[in-house]
Amino acid sequence: MSERDKLKASHLARQAVIYVRQSSMTQVHGNLESQRRQYGLTEHARALGFHSVEVIDQDLGRSASGSAARPGFERLVALVLSGQVGAVLCIEASRLARNGRDWHHLLDLCALCDTLIIDPEGIYDARQSNDRLLLGLKGSVSEFELSLLRQRSDEARRQKAARGELQFPLPVGLEWTVDGHIVLDPDLRVQQALRLVFDKLTELGSALAVLKWFINQQMTLPCCKRKNHQLLRQDWKIPHYSTLLCIYNNPLYAGAYAYGKSRTGTRIVEQRARKRPGQPKPMSEWSVLLLGHHPGYIPWTQYLRNQQMLKEHTHKDPAVDRKAGRGGQALLAGMVRCRRCGRRMTVRYRSPTSWNYTCRGDTQLHPGRACLVLGGYQLDERVSRELVQALAPSGIEAALLAAKKQQQGRQQVQSAVELEREQARYQVQLAAERYEQVDPHNRLVALELERRWEKELAHLEELERRLEALIQRPKSELEPEVEQLLALGHDLEAVWNSPKADAALKQRLAGLLLEEVLCDADKSGKEALLVLHWQGGQHSEVRMRKPAPGHHRYQADPQVQTLLQEHSETLSSQQLAELLNQRGLKTGHGHRWDAERVHAFLVVHQLGRYGRPSAFPGGLTLSAAGRRLGICPESVRRLVDRGLLPAEQCYPKASYRIPAEALDRPEVKAAVEAIHRRRSQAQQVPHPSP
Repeated sequence: MSERDKLKASHLARQAVIYVRQSSMTQVHGNLESQRRQYGLTEHARALGFHSVEVIDQDLGRSASGSAARPGFERLVALVLSGQVGAVLCIEASRLARNGRDWHHLLDLCALCDTLIIDPEGIYDARQSNDRLLLGLKGSVSEFELSLLRQRSDEARRQKAARGELQFPLPVGLEWTVDGHIVLDPDLRVQQALRLVFDKLTELGSALAVLKWFINQQMTLPCCKRKNHQLLRQDWKIPHYSTLLCIYNNPLYAGAYAYGKSRTGTRIVEQRARKRPGQPKPMSEWSVLLLGHHPGYIPWTQYLRNQQMLKEHTHKDPAVDRKAGRGGQALLAGMVRCRRCGRRMTVRYRSPTSWNYTCRGDTQLHPGRACLVLGGYQLDERVSRELVQALAPSGIEAALLAAKKQQQGRQQVQSAVELEREQARYQVQLAAERYEQVDPHNRLVALELERRWEKELAHLEELERRLEALIQRPKSELEPEVEQLLALGHDLEAVWNSPKADAALKQRLAGLLLEEVLCDADKSGKEALLVLHWQGGQHSEVRMRKPAPGHHRYQADPQVQTLLQEHSETLSSQQLAELLNQRGLKTGHGHRWDAERVHAFLVVHQLGRYGRPSAFPGGLTLSAAGRRLGICPESVRRLVDRGLLPAEQCYPKASYRIPAEALDRPEVKAAVEAIHRRRSQAQQVPHPSP
């Protein structure tokens, strides 16, 4: 059967569909001849005799491997299945599909609905065995061709990357030379800004702290926009958190050439495989890693330290790794590990100033049962003494270094503004030259250039004012003098235990000195065993006595209880408070004594008249006596006031105590019966109608 015999009137009565597709956006923008050739099939369809022709081009820039969604192909399948399509036109089989599943599915639908497949080489009827065999071979060859091309290109890129010669878009601050080498950006302001980013991470300890510093100082970072691997323009703006993470995670800034840092994953969406590019791989699985390939902003060792620091601040990672504290009062948050089961202990805050280190153990085997619980304040206090002892020899050196860092911080901000001012001067000069070169009679262009010139001048004036304010600003009261820092270096223990000490800074210092702390308790439960793993590999064992039940850190001095026991019978609460204040004694929370605090202390500790034994040790309260007699507590109180019931108060405003046997007295029963009669008579009296 000739090709013309395959094309029947029933096919021409329906519409022809032109399927247009290119695999990538680079081909869409660059390979325009392929687009013209595919769109030219419209004329070919009309020459064959089709009056209705539809073009489907929604899949431009989408791969046909089956791993990407193709709405255009799905529309084509729906039209074929509806019976409205007489023929599908394409320039080759690879335009329709690059995987066997989609290709053979389309062939089955074309055979079912009597739809032809037409390319420049001929007309094919999927219902005929020879044509179906040929179409099947074309689909298989197309699928094999895709895998072969991908294999060749991937291997070529990998070999070129192994030599460090594969060029790809570089981050801001780095650029390719003509001979294929990576060098630093020649702009000194860009170099200074990026070095400031890395210095601040070392100083502040977290990317979030660096972001807050940049926002508070109104410091900007360079950013660039690219198109087709070409740098369009460079701009400056206040960074985002994601921008800082991209800078810290990029090994190119450490002078390392890295390739193959991510993989393309696959997931099933609507029973189809879909690609997920950009899935990061661990450093051990990178395809290429060449250290010292080009000059960088930081050494490789600092890059590794930064990665470990960022990992410790990522609390969504598995709990087996050490984590950094996030500013709470717990000194060892994220560094305490249970010695019994090896799990990391978590911090449980009962209040802002009270916390525990808790190991839940295996919650599946023992639900609701903790493996180990230790008081947080006592544990931190004991470890703090060890840390202060280790830091004491370096107190003076740390004070001098703090003074140096303080001065460097001010100089860094001033230097950044000076470089920004120099760039602003260049922009003003450039805008002035452009304005002077324009024809003065061309007012439309001259007005716009004049506006840009004025804008650059205003920006320069603003920078001049900002720089002058930085130079002449008075020293902040929060910035101590060098002499004050040296004095604090001599008494490091007072600095550490000061209530004004930053908890986040103390957590960071503990993390710099300690790797982790292993905790356990002896069988008697009276002592806690701490094993301190110091940075560098040394270990030390510390034993700490656990507080007895009822004892806590807010207990008053024992002299307070002794004085109150001696004078509570002869002095009032106000006089007792004055006596304690004269002796210089404080409450457990460090407050001065007053009458209310003395009264509360006497009641809690049962001192003086508040500790006398009751005359009726098994007595009943007013409510309990009322329930037995069947009357309300107020009625019982009136019986006590009338003298019918004996009662006692251990101290003023204390609850009454009534002996149980007194309720059976005849006079009490008679009084209770009288109360019941009055209540029943009151209920029988009719109420007047309104």
